[in-house]
Amino acid sequence: MQLSQGYGAVGIVRDISERKKAENEIKRQYYFIDAMLHSIPVPLFYKDIEGKYLGCNEVFSEMFGKSLEEIRGKTVIELWPELYSQTYNEKDMELLRDKSRQRYESVILDKDQKEHQVIYDKAVFYNEKDKVAGIIGTLPILLK
Repeated sequence: MQLSQGYGAVGIVRDISERKKAENEIKRQYYFIDAMLHSIPVPLFYKDIEGKYLGCNEVFSEMFGKSLEEIRGKTVIELWPELYSQTYNEKDMELLRDKSRQRYESVILDKDQKEHQVIYDKAVFYNEKDKVAGIIGTLPILLK
């Protein structure tokens, strides 16, 4: 007895229009937030919970004379002189511990080694699981 073999195809059809809409909305929000961060005329940065820079705007980058690539993934200890970085790091750790907002005066050293009085204004941000994911901050220069 001989069995005949049949050929066929099995297919699955999925409606991915809702997923596509969600992806497009995420992309739209990303571009909006990116444009907003880079249009702020004040030095702005954001870091992860280990204190490593995730990014910054052009004003921050230009002020310190370092490209985003030179800044990203580094800590304040790795980037700035010890005289300044110890305070920056201590304040970051305090903010991550307290999960609040910080505002304080400090001194920064720009790319020309010139000191500026600034007001740090920092807050924590959260991830999708409502856990602290890092810090975002600005540092407007105080006029003398």
